[in-house]
Amino acid sequence: MPIGQCQVKNLYPARRAFDGDPAPSQFVERLSIALDRRYHGWYLCDGPAKVGEGRLDLVSYSAWDGQDDPKTLRAALDFIASKMPDSRPFGDKNVYVGEFGKPENEFGQKKVRATVQGVVEVAVDWGCPYVVYWQLYCNEPRRRPVSSNADVRGFWLIRPDGSRSGTWHFLRGLFERGG
Repeated sequence: MPIGQCQVKNLYPARRAFDGDPAPSQFVERLSIALDRRYHGWYLCDGPAKVGEGRLDLVSYSAWDGQDDPKTLRAALDFIASKMPDSRPFGDKNVYVGEFGKPENEFGQKKVRATVQGVVEVAVDWGCPYVVYWQLYCNEPRRRPVSSNADVRGFWLIRPDGSRSGTWHFLRGLFERGG
């Protein structure tokens, strides 16, 4: 039984602006993968569109299940790519990491930094065109109203008090150095 959900959007206007190709194009906004090595192996979602069917330019992988192990993350990217036909805009590297992160208030800065750095290194080395951190401001409260940093789980680049997290500084450093 496949696990996950896909949301497909027709991005014909965006595709046409990109390369003038009048054929409809689809973009998988979310793709979840479940891994159970003992019983089922890898499964792709079985939603409105299946990866490998139709014309998809780019697939977003929500890397929650692979972010803590570089081999698992790379295997997930390889598996998704193996199911995707190449696309004109992205070639055979048409998979990107669309969500990853760790809540700082639950794991601490050291563990968050290790996860973020590991995901970025694997994704960039693999050839992902994008790597998207979850998220700018944490929207997962522990208590309401949110009046301190401790009131949210800690998925953030910018904390409720306005201070910038270690992840923000790490990612900014990458941009300043050009990757």
